[in-house]
Amino acid sequence: MKYCLHYCKYIYMKNKILLINSIILAMAPMICVYRFVQGLTYDYLFFVILLILSFILGLLKPKSVNASHLFIAVLFCGFLSYVTNTGSIWYSDSLYWHNLVPISISFFVIMFLIPLIEVGIYKKTLIVCGIITSVICIIQILSVVTFGFFVPEMFFPPGLEVTRALHTISMTRPCSLFTEPAHFCIFISPIAYLMLIDGKKILGFFFIVSMISSTSTTGLLLAGLIVFAYLCRVRKLSKMFLFGVLAIIAGIIVYAAFPTVIQGSIDKLTNTDADSDVRLLGPLAYMHLLNTTDIIYGIGINQLETFVLKGGGNLATEGSGNYANATLYIFFSYGIIGFITLFSYILKLWKRSKDKGFLLIFLAILCSDQILFSSRFIYLMTFAYLADQFVKNEEKHVQQNNSYTGGLDSGLSTNDGADS
Repeated sequence: MKYCLHYCKYIYMKNKILLINSIILAMAPMICVYRFVQGLTYDYLFFVILLILSFILGLLKPKSVNASHLFIAVLFCGFLSYVTNTGSIWYSDSLYWHNLVPISISFFVIMFLIPLIEVGIYKKTLIVCGIITSVICIIQILSVVTFGFFVPEMFFPPGLEVTRALHTISMTRPCSLFTEPAHFCIFISPIAYLMLIDGKKILGFFFIVSMISSTSTTGLLLAGLIVFAYLCRVRKLSKMFLFGVLAIIAGIIVYAAFPTVIQGSIDKLTNTDADSDVRLLGPLAYMHLLNTTDIIYGIGINQLETFVLKGGGNLATEGSGNYANATLYIFFSYGIIGFITLFSYILKLWKRSKDKGFLLIFLAILCSDQILFSSRFIYLMTFAYLADQFVKNEEKHVQQNNSYTGGLDSGLSTNDGADS
């Protein structure tokens, strides 16, 4: 009897951990906005607690999210960079050791907590959070159109410390419950695609509209990519052509209405000047500062700013030296080894996945923003891992509908025969 009670208690605790784990991983990009103490945000606090509790309950069993070789490559290249550059005037030894903690936690979450997700709970949490954040984003753009601004302080709960000073958040660029419009778009984009493939098209397009209303370059690109990926998935060539025509018309209208926003987006995509604060190609201007070892295994993560300044390079603004997209940033941080390892891992996911839409979104964001080893990186890795399960659920739903419809048709046919 005592054994049965202990077993029931274990099952209860296990189910609670799985429930909380699914909710936290779905909300991680929202939670990471808030700081628990200096150097620790709430998302990583919850990750550590979940990892400890899951270990105690014996739940930490790595499954198909095997990112161990990527983890090893990052540690190996980081250590080589540390050994090579320690003592250099630009290199921070303390920063190297400090970075090991969030990097390790990120990989432990990817390898051990993502496989524990309950898909149903995860999806419901995404839908609720997606609706709330999208409605807030649209309220903010309506405020900007009506009054010329919105007040960011209104959308962050008092008593919680935000990782960014609220007065530095733009009052004319909607960002919902996030500190950057792009961060909102990164959060909502995979949810929008999930709703489209799940048959909830109205909700999916509502999320896409909210992305566009953020005026984020990332959001504008992702909105087009999501619709294109969905149309490719359902093989609607005529609709793809119509989408292309409408996209061009919409682009002309938006450019006429918001010329400065669109021009700024174009500059971000095309500029390679180090004096321009751009993520896509701007950091290429630092390439001439790298030596052979830097190209092979990098200079270490978060070391780019001091490396550029001490090497005689120029920054667009103070503090913008680490401002790069993830594809360039992993090259600067971990060299050719890190770059090849990351994309070989993504290629492995690509070959395994039945639906490529989530990975296309992941790749697009890697090329536009620095998300490495953050909650946003973990969040997108979650969709890459769960893509096949989402597809299976959709196929099961379609089969159930077809079975139900077939049953009705059969019943009608039987009745018709009886009447005759």
